[in-house]
Amino acid sequence: MHLDQLNTSYSTLDGVPSTLLAIVDLGRIGRLGHVMGNIGTVHFECPQFVRLRADSIHELTVKVKDGQGQQINNHELPISATLEFC
Repeated sequence: MHLDQLNTSYSTLDGVPSTLLAIVDLGRIGRLGHVMGNIGTVHFECPQFVRLRADSIHELTVKVKDGQGQQINNHELPISATLEFC
């Protein structure tokens, strides 16, 4: 899961600035694993908090990408994410 408004000065992946917020293991979603149209919840017991960029933020943009960095085609089905701010 990627968040476009992350401060990439503090967020890197393999030494490169990254908008990666968290890796979500699709195998943990539901007893059937990753199946088209399956509904499930992933809860992070010990979430990591990351810095947002310093300028004005009017809207958050969350993207779900695969392991190769390509945005997942969810065939217009909704994906919900709840973010906690400190």
